[in-house]
Amino acid sequence: MDNDQWIRRFRTGDQQTLQDVYDVYSLPLRYFANKYLSNEQEAEELVSDTLVKLWARHENFNTIENIKAFIYISIKNNCLDVIKKNKRKAAREQKFVYHAEKELRQQADHRLIQSQLLQKIHEEIEKLPPQCRQIFKLSYFEEKNNEEISTYLQISINTVKSQKARARRHLRTALLKEDLLYFLIYLALFESRN
Repeated sequence: MDNDQWIRRFRTGDQQTLQDVYDVYSLPLRYFANKYLSNEQEAEELVSDTLVKLWARHENFNTIENIKAFIYISIKNNCLDVIKKNKRKAAREQKFVYHAEKELRQQADHRLIQSQLLQKIHEEIEKLPPQCRQIFKLSYFEEKNNEEISTYLQISINTVKSQKARARRHLRTALLKEDLLYFLIYLALFESRN
């Protein structure tokens, strides 16, 4: 069969001509695509997709050269699209990993600062005089209000308030000596209570 006869049969949708295209071009096309992608499975999928597209347009081809140009240009363009897609995916994954690692580092830093802060505060609380320390702990750790502390310890509300103020002053002074700004911010949270 000559080329003109073969093209006429291809344009009319003859299945054997599609099989002929597959037999002649599938292996070289897979090799061609794999040179771009370095992935045999992706290369094979691109070849199959391209041959399906070719067959969907079979009426539009007048020569074997047109068919060959179409499939090679399609494969090349599809490979470039896959490469761009893979690069974007890799960039997104790299960005995600970077941000996830950064978040973990920040959380670890935050936990470290928080634990150091709590350790320093607890050390300073333990240095308070006994009654002052007890009132401070009842207020801030057990979350009792001034009236509850007054009743519990059988002391006046004014004594509770003055001992709490004394404890805060002591902590503020101790933390200022250590130049611990974070501690002062944390202490401000304590002061926001009664």
